[in-house]
Amino acid sequence: MIFYYMSRSGSPMAAWLPRRGSLPTMISWLIVGAVRRRFFSLPLRAAQAELCSDDALTFEYLDVVIEGDRCLWVPVAYQWATEAWQRLERLAVRHHLGLADISSAFVVCYGDEDPAYTVRTDRWDNIAFSRASLLPSLEYLCEDSTERRFYILSEYDRDEHYIQTIMMANLSYEVPEFASTAQWWVEYREGDGDHHYGAPAATMVDVVRMFDQWLAKSEEFSSYPWTKMDF
Repeated sequence: MIFYYMSRSGSPMAAWLPRRGSLPTMISWLIVGAVRRRFFSLPLRAAQAELCSDDALTFEYLDVVIEGDRCLWVPVAYQWATEAWQRLERLAVRHHLGLADISSAFVVCYGDEDPAYTVRTDRWDNIAFSRASLLPSLEYLCEDSTERRFYILSEYDRDEHYIQTIMMANLSYEVPEFASTAQWWVEYREGDGDHHYGAPAATMVDVVRMFDQWLAKSEEFSSYPWTKMDF
């Protein structure tokens, strides 16, 4: 089996691991080390040691061992699904590792997460943020059937400082008429409701560009047709 995901630079990354048999009562997690780091096995071995000493998780069928190409395969019983996500995400962020739920082909961590930012959606939360994750996350939301397809990126240590986007079809309030042809609506907030603004984004690529400019505090960010939001 080859597991693919995108690196921070946007180039494809891959990790090979042996094909496993079906485990119908398990969720399969994959922890991946960096491909170009000279000592890529060191963070993986540290993560492996932590997992083996973690009495709170029960790995019923398989030992957690490094195998294939810089991989840790972690099978987790369904009843531990939520707690496993939280613990494995903290582990991956701490050791700068990739993390994926390969049962659902969803990448949680890309190995370059920044804990200065957190992510919230209707489907999942992240304790840190990787820029490489934004476009795949929006694509995932686009294909989702929920009526709450939003994505919020917040500064960890500053209350009410965030940027968010929601699919236009899921907006529960009116926006300017000029935004009616856009697919997404983007808002940012700077501390309180008096500093909360919204603007349309035609495509996911436009959303990613706006988020990147917000993160970089770029002057270009102010060039969009921002409208003050009154709630």
